[in-house]
Amino acid sequence: MAADRWFVAQLKQELSRWRDGGLVNAEQERAILALYPDAGSKVDVRHRAPAIVIGLAAALLGLGVILFYASNWAGMPPWLKLVQIFAVLILTYGGAFYLLLTDRRHPLAGRGLLLVGMLAYGAAIGLIAQIYHISAHPTTGVLVWAVGVLALSMIVEDRFGYYLAAALAFIWNFWEYATFNNPNYGYIAFPLILFFCFRRIGQRGGLLTSLLAGLFYFFQINFYWLKDEPQAGALAFCFALAPAGVLLAALARLRTRPGTALAANAAGFGGWLLALAPYFLLAWPAQYKTAFFSVDPSARVFLVEYGVLFAAAAALLIFLHKRGARVESLAGALALSLIGFALPFDRQAVFLTALHAALLMGLGGLLYFSHADRDAPQTDRFSAFALTTLALIVKAIGLFGLALATDEYYVAYIVGFLIFATVVFLINQLTGTLLNPGLRDADPQINARFPIMPLNAVVASLGYLFVFAVSFRFEAQASIFKASSEIIAVLVFFLAAAFALYAILIVRGAQRTPMAMSAVLFLTSVFALFIAGPDVPWEVYGVLFNLLLLLFVGVMIYYSVFINSIRLANVAIVAFGVHLAVRFVDVFLDLFSGSALLIVSGLVLFAGGFLLERNRRRLIERIREEQNS
Repeated sequence: MAADRWFVAQLKQELSRWRDGGLVNAEQERAILALYPDAGSKVDVRHRAPAIVIGLAAALLGLGVILFYASNWAGMPPWLKLVQIFAVLILTYGGAFYLLLTDRRHPLAGRGLLLVGMLAYGAAIGLIAQIYHISAHPTTGVLVWAVGVLALSMIVEDRFGYYLAAALAFIWNFWEYATFNNPNYGYIAFPLILFFCFRRIGQRGGLLTSLLAGLFYFFQINFYWLKDEPQAGALAFCFALAPAGVLLAALARLRTRPGTALAANAAGFGGWLLALAPYFLLAWPAQYKTAFFSVDPSARVFLVEYGVLFAAAAALLIFLHKRGARVESLAGALALSLIGFALPFDRQAVFLTALHAALLMGLGGLLYFSHADRDAPQTDRFSAFALTTLALIVKAIGLFGLALATDEYYVAYIVGFLIFATVVFLINQLTGTLLNPGLRDADPQINARFPIMPLNAVVASLGYLFVFAVSFRFEAQASIFKASSEIIAVLVFFLAAAFALYAILIVRGAQRTPMAMSAVLFLTSVFALFIAGPDVPWEVYGVLFNLLLLLFVGVMIYYSVFINSIRLANVAIVAFGVHLAVRFVDVFLDLFSGSALLIVSGLVLFAGGFLLERNRRRLIERIREEQNS
């Protein structure tokens, strides 16, 4: 029996409800679905066309009714207005009742009339208020409209009505908040009720809509509380995000019904983003005049909020653990959020160092535990890669912006990112070494439990760009030893972390080639950082970092042969070509000043380019031969 995917998807939703209601068992459900084995993956547009056309017709008809009465309303007597209003409502709802519950042969037409009735109901509220000059709060009509649409939709379980109710409730809430500065605490009832309604009928898009509406409410309420004392409240709010994120990510693991995957994935990723948000937001040089969760009245509400969220998250984690789920990563993130109570906000050096340590611990724990548990949600693994990449990008943008803003510490900020990227790279390598036994001697592309290559590629790409950015001429640099104490403290922490990770990886036997390359980049960057000073000419940096770029490309080409990757070889060759072209422009523009350094550099690069081009085809052929063998 042929069937399209649209029909089968609806059938699966109904069967799920029948099974929950005891009408069919699991074996009967499988037997029914087995009758439609050839349901194609492609939806037949002809089956959706009637729904689309009727939906548009209902929307146009409803809006047309509203516009008609808006333009002809003034000339009608009150009794005629009331007769027409109730006539429209009776006809639309009566027709929908007949088509949906009596005739049942034209459900789409019935739902279309139901939608027209819901729109007419909203028009009726406004028109009756106008007839009798009823004076009320401007948003009350929208609220009454939303409640009526939601109640009717719950009776007939109409998904279009649920979406309309969600839209009307959001309009009511946003109007109240933006215009009347009302926190509107009661709005949360709509996302909660709609979430369960959408879950009952298996609407993935509706579940996601309800989730996003709930998150909007969460931030709306907190921003309302922040208005009195921005700094104290903002600090407390940032740390309260961590238990909120853990709670959201834990809730994502409770999905028990079909159709909840989309909302669960969004909640999982959003939860991890919130759980690590404090360390993204606060790990920057700033001066704070208050302590986290102090006795300041503006922070007390966030102390209560933190406590409630922490308790709820802990209770849910205990529940998941009793069900046999592994919650180490979530428990670690929740415990990490307690750092806010111990941070000395008036001591920036300790404050920034602790936050950066928490960020690395959070990312490292997520990378490890999301892959250590084979049953962990795919969302956790995606979040581990995405958030680590996000941390690299955020630090890259922030430090590069600071480098451009403070010319005398340009090298310091560029090298600072290179050191940070090195530590992230080493954490990624350590995770791969722990989870992939024998990785040192195996093909690096074959990682059964933890794929180290994607994140290595991100680190290498950003590292190359930052080395490239510091290979140009710039102003005289100040010594790093004249920087502020908090900057030096964070720098010392990352240097210590890098050396400790190198030592651990050497003992555990990590991959030699990427480790050696990262060590050369790391040590060269540190050397450039510590020799920086007003007496050091820019040519020293130019030679140092241009040679480092050449070494970078050379190692990439060697590594591409080692792992048999034509793609990596081509990327390395393109990078070298760009480097060569830029240096050629530098040489051409600076020849008039007689810069022998740039001329020699250009000649060396030309020679390297010639040799590379002559051996490029031979390199590709060698890789292909090794792949075939």
